[in-house]
Amino acid sequence: MALSSNKPSEFDDYPDELAQVAPHDAPARAVIKRVIDGDTIVALIDQRFSDYKMLTLRIAGIDAPEMFSGSDAQRERGRGARDYLLSLAPPGTHIVVRTYQDKVTFNRYVADVTLPGGLDLATEMIRAGHAVVIRR
Repeated sequence: MALSSNKPSEFDDYPDELAQVAPHDAPARAVIKRVIDGDTIVALIDQRFSDYKMLTLRIAGIDAPEMFSGSDAQRERGRGARDYLLSLAPPGTHIVVRTYQDKVTFNRYVADVTLPGGLDLATEMIRAGHAVVIRR
């Protein structure tokens, strides 16, 4: 009897250096589906065992300017942060995530996000001046 897989096509060409997934509590493979703003993405996550889930993830440890509130200048900085995040990690980008459920922010999920080559997304957003550090 042949086994079937419901693996989405986004994982067909997943880079080998990101595919080193270990125990159940290890970081998970994922693919960015949408960038919402400078600190929030939607990702398709490989939960292992042919189980995939689409989640909205806040990038852990950073706060980027808002796009829809504040002064015109603040909203412009928010659009700049989103655009920079899009340049680093456009939809289709293969990533590795370690997720946490954040009890402080209405049980939403936050994630450490790693790009191919080991680049930490939060660190890059801070380095470029598009986000500030926040404590978990």
